Amino acid sequence: MNKKGLGIVVGGGPAPGINAVISAATIEAINQGFEVFGFYDGFKWLCSDKFDPGIHIAPLSIARVARIHFVGGSIIRTARTNLLDDKLLKTSTRVAPDSGKLDRVLSRFSELGVNHLVTIGGDDTALSARFISEKAGESLRVVHVPKTIDNDLSLPNNIETFGYSTARNIGAELVKNLMQDSHTTGRWYLVEAMGRKSGSLALGIGQSAGATLTLIPEEFTGLTTIQSISDVLEGSILKRRAMGRPDGVAILAEGLAYRLGDAAELERLLGSTVPVDAAGHPRLSEFPLVEFLKKEIEGRFEARGDKLTLTVHTLGYELRSADPNPADVAYCRSLGHGCIRFLRNTY
Repeated sequence: MNKKGLGIVVGGGPAPGINAVISAATIEAINQGFEVFGFYDGFKWLCSDKFDPGIHIAPLSIARVARIHFVGGSIIRTARTNLLDDKLLKTSTRVAPDSGKLDRVLSRFSELGVNHLVTIGGDDTALSARFISEKAGESLRVVHVPKTIDNDLSLPNNIETFGYSTARNIGAELVKNLMQDSHTTGRWYLVEAMGRKSGSLALGIGQSAGATLTLIPEEFTGLTTIQSISDVLEGSILKRRAMGRPDGVAILAEGLAYRLGDAAELERLLGSTVPVDAAGHPRLSEFPLVEFLKKEIEGRFEARGDKLTLTVHTLGYELRSADPNPADVAYCRSLGHGCIRFLRNTY
């Protein structure tokens, strides 16, 4: 391996700190003699027959990435395209690569002289990186950087996933404002926070802001119902009223929707098909959990001849591309630098 070409691919949803990983990896790689290529929009164009090197590649230099670690988003953007066989996912639980997509990606890397790869992303991107590594063998070294604001990975020493710290900080600040509005107007807010199967982000926001209560899926040992979740919320509202407080803010993890049952049950509740993502997971952003709860609780108060004002709010997209806080900047720069050290030490 005389010529050293490094490719960087970002997949999945944004998270604060992506640019810090890209920056540190690029700088360290160039200092070690690599030529660095950023690929726009994840695997979207790499696995497409419409790939155009003049449009879909971002040659990365130290001058270009030297200050991007302060900035949210991704300078090479991101996409949810993966290398999984979509047809197989629709008919079984077995996961395998799409051989056509995989061959196109490896062919592009070979043509460009890319023999080292850094992928930044979640589950689907990590799986795609694994398929690439297995198919390429010794001709391509691959390292993956896990990315999710959900903080749903069991990392060593209880280390948080990158982007979580920033998302929690911003989320807590927004909830603080809602709490002030709640107190001023005497109303209740139901706030839904991102987290497919983990309540970590919701819990972190709720703890930091001192929300009235926070409900996460981990508190339920099995399946539950809209009515059971509403029981908890209604009890909190009544208790606050007995204490002379008509206001409150409840944080609910979106992953609570999975505790209502499988995709078929979610579709029954919704009365229509629940959209799924590229890997077949129900898109919880399309399932109006807090709207169901709002309707149920307001109906209960109305049945008693009482009136309750509930306002719903979703925390999610405004957290993902925020400028990273210093903790995430430092963390992600270490990850980017570590990627190159790892790649260099594997041969």
